[in-house]
Amino acid sequence: MKKIFSLFAAVLFVGSMMAEGLLFEQTYPGDPSKFTNNYTSSFTLTTDGYTLEYASFNNGQSSNNWDAIRAGRNGNASVATITSEAVASKVSKVVIDFTQVNAGLTNELYLLVADDANFTGATKIAQTITVGEVAFEVSAPAENKFYRVVLDMAAGTANGFNRIDKVQFITPEGGTPIVPPTYDTLTVAEAITKAEALADNATTTEKYYIVGYAVNVAAYNTLYGNQNFYLADDVNAPDSVFEAYAAYPSKDGKVYPVLEGDKVLAFGAIKKYVGAYTQLEMANPIVEFLEEVEGDRTIEETVVKYDTVTVAEAIDIAKALTPEKGKSQTTSKTYAVRGFIVGTSTKTEKTWYMADEVGAYGEFEVYKCASIDKDVAEGDYVIVTGKIQHYYGEGNNGEYHTYEISNGALVHAEAPQGIENLILTEKAQKVVVDGVVYIVRDNKLFNLQGAQVR
Repeated sequence: MKKIFSLFAAVLFVGSMMAEGLLFEQTYPGDPSKFTNNYTSSFTLTTDGYTLEYASFNNGQSSNNWDAIRAGRNGNASVATITSEAVASKVSKVVIDFTQVNAGLTNELYLLVADDANFTGATKIAQTITVGEVAFEVSAPAENKFYRVVLDMAAGTANGFNRIDKVQFITPEGGTPIVPPTYDTLTVAEAITKAEALADNATTTEKYYIVGYAVNVAAYNTLYGNQNFYLADDVNAPDSVFEAYAAYPSKDGKVYPVLEGDKVLAFGAIKKYVGAYTQLEMANPIVEFLEEVEGDRTIEETVVKYDTVTVAEAIDIAKALTPEKGKSQTTSKTYAVRGFIVGTSTKTEKTWYMADEVGAYGEFEVYKCASIDKDVAEGDYVIVTGKIQHYYGEGNNGEYHTYEISNGALVHAEAPQGIENLILTEKAQKVVVDGVVYIVRDNKLFNLQGAQVR
């Protein structure tokens, strides 16, 4: 087992020999008094006298103990920012360490450098989002500048799809010397041994490099901006049990999909997942290429088709689930449930009741739905995407069962007949009505020629 330097840290180390050093660093969870639990608020953190304001980032509540802040909203576009006060010292780099990204839902990532807090005439430094350390190089470091990192994102199908565990400001003059960390390099067999020794659903605190061949490779997923494959020590013996899960392969700063037989270097922590099945894996690894096979690396858009069901069919699916009392059980599969809004909750925001006919009893609940179309009212015909859930509870009036979609996404459909399917794509949602495809984007309905029809 040998140790090798973190490649990015090695670059910083060379810089430190030229008097470049760490001015300050912020990691998380940080100050417990600053916790938030949403994706729209702002909070500030101060380290060594330097204050950064975080807008539209969620750092969890104190009980969550998150070690990474999260950005990106379910069903809504958002712009998250990290803004400094005037920094007295010169800054040559701002470094953001991403632990999870969705490149397909990230419109832009850039740094603004300005002379004032309004960022008038700011210099814009763009970068490509990727897992790991993303460095913004400031070409002309100067004193008393303001800095703002901007993360512009499209609407997602879940919250928190981009995550950051560290922000660093690097100065060309003085600062704390940067010593590059070293990491053990493992064979796939050694990685499997380490994973097997972990407790169920545990992850190593250390990160590793794993050298191996890519086998059983899935297509690059443009919806989530990553790729799944397995790692093997022998390319001719591909029955590996160690997965590179939701990996981020890249070359020359651009997405570069893995092909069957590539020899790669994967970097990350090792995990033992235990659920309905057991999986030994490295989750969200950064992947570099050591040897490449010949082949087509064209990336095609990932399209996921959901099974479309009526409300009655959704209730039957929910009733087939068997949760314990006081708990819920959820389908592993995502569905598109179509029907009419027949009531709204007076207690819980963004919660509706659905039925197959207007005026019918709403036995099926849409709980805390991320509405794509905000103008929803009783009598509207809608499609709701999400996983179907059965909750078995007990209250003052005895036991009860709730059949629902929890935290789903809602599309306001135009017509109650002829809806064949719903397709979720990278940037928008498609609804097929009477054989005609419509696009739902930014709360508006368009035809395929780009004309707005609603």
